[in-house]
Amino acid sequence: MLYPLERSLRKPGRTLVRWDYPHVFTDPYQTIDTLCEAMVKSSAPSISLIGHSFGDWIARSAINQSQLKSIRKLISICPTVAPVPFAKVFKPIMGKLVPELVVMADKELMSTPLSEKMQIKRSSIWAKVEVIVTRPQDFKVDHEMWASHISSVFQPSVWRVIEEELSSN
Repeated sequence: MLYPLERSLRKPGRTLVRWDYPHVFTDPYQTIDTLCEAMVKSSAPSISLIGHSFGDWIARSAINQSQLKSIRKLISICPTVAPVPFAKVFKPIMGKLVPELVVMADKELMSTPLSEKMQIKRSSIWAKVEVIVTRPQDFKVDHEMWASHISSVFQPSVWRVIEEELSSN
């Protein structure tokens, strides 16, 4: 799903790793551990992460767990920062089969901020036509785009904003 975004961000001298969320029915904490391992093994002097939807929660959790000083930025696209309505509905029925639903339905987990010890710049991009995730009133949005939750990662206007964020200090 993130391949078009990856292509738009390719530049000479920039190393990109598209790390798609493995698949549904995966323990999210195992996914966080795997992302942490990948970041620790990276020889990059500076790491920026781009997280879409639940991938943003995975990225935030991995950043907090790893505490790597090389992580500089997190760009959050339509992030899950509050309980997801459909997850609350389906958690009792499918929570054991789809472990992500348990996390997505939990207010405390979804609102987990980045560690204040980390010097990470976080930028958020929100879709104006968002019907999947809920935005808390106190959540800071840096860019609000004409997009939907899914279409946001396919839109050149969003890609340009991400490029600007990656290129800024």
